[in-house]
Amino acid sequence: MTTDSVTTTVVMTTAAVCQRKLEEEIERKRRHLREQAAIIKDKANDINKANEIISKLQNDNIAFHSEVELLTRFLVIIIIVIIIIIITLCRLVNGVR
Repeated sequence: MTTDSVTTTVVMTTAAVCQRKLEEEIERKRRHLREQAAIIKDKANDINKANEIISKLQNDNIAFHSEVELLTRFLVIIIIVIIIIIITLCRLVNGVR
């Protein structure tokens, strides 16, 4: 074997080793990217679920406030009617019409 053929063999062997290491690294990176993509997909699903819950809570809150407003108006009317009844009873008791 000549020096040139030994050098060529060493270079080719080194190149093959480097190529194998690069291919392994590429495969590791691909695996990592797939794992990250799966994590991102899971997190996106979690965020979507959270957004649905928030939307439902906001709608429930709007409905609750509408109910409270309606009940408040109803109570004000009842209080006014009670006051009118009390005034009327007081006038009747005192003989004033």
